Amino acid sequence: PLDRIVAINGEPTEKWTDLSRKIEEHPNEQLQLTVQRQDQELTLSLVTEAQEDEMGRPRGKIGISPSVIQPVLTIDQADSAAAQAGLKTGLLVQKITFGGQDHEVKYWPELVNLLSRALQQGRSEVTLTTIPFRPGESSEKASDSVSASTYTLPLPQSLDADQSAEDLVSQLGIRNSELTIFKAEGIAAMEAGDRLVSWNGESLQNLFDFERVARDYQQTTATVGIIRAGQLLELEVPLKPVDVQRPEGKVTIYRLPIEIWGAFDYAGIHREEYSNPLRALWYGVEEFAYVTKTIAVGVFSLFTGDMPLKALGGPISIAKIASDTAKLGIPAFTMALAWLSINLGLINLVPIPALDGGQLVLLCAEGVNRRPLPEVVIENYQKIGFVMIMALVVLATYNDLGRFWTSMIQGMKSIF
Repeated sequence: PLDRIVAINGEPTEKWTDLSRKIEEHPNEQLQLTVQRQDQELTLSLVTEAQEDEMGRPRGKIGISPSVIQPVLTIDQADSAAAQAGLKTGLLVQKITFGGQDHEVKYWPELVNLLSRALQQGRSEVTLTTIPFRPGESSEKASDSVSASTYTLPLPQSLDADQSAEDLVSQLGIRNSELTIFKAEGIAAMEAGDRLVSWNGESLQNLFDFERVARDYQQTTATVGIIRAGQLLELEVPLKPVDVQRPEGKVTIYRLPIEIWGAFDYAGIHREEYSNPLRALWYGVEEFAYVTKTIAVGVFSLFTGDMPLKALGGPISIAKIASDTAKLGIPAFTMALAWLSINLGLINLVPIPALDGGQLVLLCAEGVNRRPLPEVVIENYQKIGFVMIMALVVLATYNDLGRFWTSMIQGMKSIF
């Protein structure tokens, strides 16, 4: 059965943003999770981990994600029941049939639970309807381009009491493809269908493990353990250098240049729709308050030194954000515009001469003095503000060039 988190510390979590924000705001703190499991409501206690985000700020994590694994099969045992039935690595399961009923399959946990249910009902076999799958291609698009195939998969006669649904799937010779290689760029020793199982001797169980050990890797090679045709192999493979932006500046890390067969997919997009305009307005107020608080903390961190000045961005960063979010669609683009607008509004209130915040300082000074300030004072004040603004512009532009210089050069080469 799948768990659903309905509250954290007694506060309801109606959507993923509610859940993620409550967790992120409590790094290294104990949380009480109210979990709905079938017809039961459980209370679980855990302590979050603290991980730094791209700006170096601690964020709470508990090891969950809104994305799920697609039901793409990996078959790495030639003598398994799945292999004998004709199933091959890279097939996407669309539905499973048993007891005269078709059951649609969208995600890997659904496939596992349906296979377990078929066994519990005493079924001797199930029928899987599949299509070939390519990473980055939606299941709907794949269905339009290829015809489906069916395979009859025999089930074991029984499952021990201490075995889980995942044990059943493993017994059949079926695995998910979240660590199965579809393509390896420039690595002759790796083949499509190889399944990653270790990185420099450290076991890999899922993509989260792989991301954890390989995210900030700064060596040119790595020892990778793979399963190929049921055999464990260890390969010394070259890695690809990639420049990434960190709070301390640009850093070169080394990535394994592979494409995974069964990468993450989102379980669904939650749309906020309200027929009551007052409720819609209140939702907007809540989002505005959250965004304003987040940006204000970031701006304050720049002045306290908790966030390095290298995190400051300028016009090039704004253009990059606008371009990236425009590719994701209108909702993401408009949300990015809202963040930028609030960001600029808060920056404008910083008490720097020449900004509105600086003008407020002048007005307050005149109010305390009960008379206008001398013109020479105002003139020198504005000069100081101009120098400060130009320094910020130069710093932000310098940071932008450091972040995007390589991609800008590549873009100019493509044009000319």
